[in-house]
Amino acid sequence: MRLLLDTVVLIFAVESPERLTKRATTLLRNTENILELSAISLSEIAIKAARGKLRLSAADTQRALEDLDLRVLPTRRIMRFIFSIYRRTTRTRSIAKSSLRPCAKRSR
Repeated sequence: MRLLLDTVVLIFAVESPERLTKRATTLLRNTENILELSAISLSEIAIKAARGKLRLSAADTQRALEDLDLRVLPTRRIMRFIFSIYRRTTRTRSIAKSSLRPCAKRSR
């Protein structure tokens, strides 16, 4: 099964695994599952750590990525992954397409 982890799941898995549910722990430990994480999640962790709201260091984060065999997905790929779940409706498909278009450069 392919699983896209939320930032808090990674944080709990490293800092306080006892806060994860039994089901979440089982899913994380199942080597048949493909675990993925958004690149945005790494940014969130770095910002929280820099502000002193999180004890997770860069080394801890790197070790967690390796230990859990997490694939880090670029933001654009995350959007494709999320919208692939909802492909069945035309409305969602058009939203997905417009969300993936390159942004126009803003003039200053």
